[in-house]
Amino acid sequence: MSRAQIRSNILRLSASRQRGCTIIINYGISSAEAEEIADQIIAGGRRAIAIRANALKHEDVTNLFHEIRYQTGNADILFNNAVINPIIEVN
Repeated sequence: MSRAQIRSNILRLSASRQRGCTIIINYGISSAEAEEIADQIIAGGRRAIAIRANALKHEDVTNLFHEIRYQTGNADILFNNAVINPIIEVN
């Protein structure tokens, strides 16, 4: 799935949810893109927070949920904006 598709899905789903829900956008590298998406959600009247965490690292994921609880108390929707690229051996 492309980043444009991920963005579209996040914005579409967030627009269909109740105004009281909190949307967490997890990102690994692109803080600017994640913050931009969060800003768009906030502009639509929803709560959104972008938090950095590498989904492949247990400690990062644990810290992600601690940060969610600290900032919001809970998460209603969590988007992991990860793109995994396969490693292909070239001969």
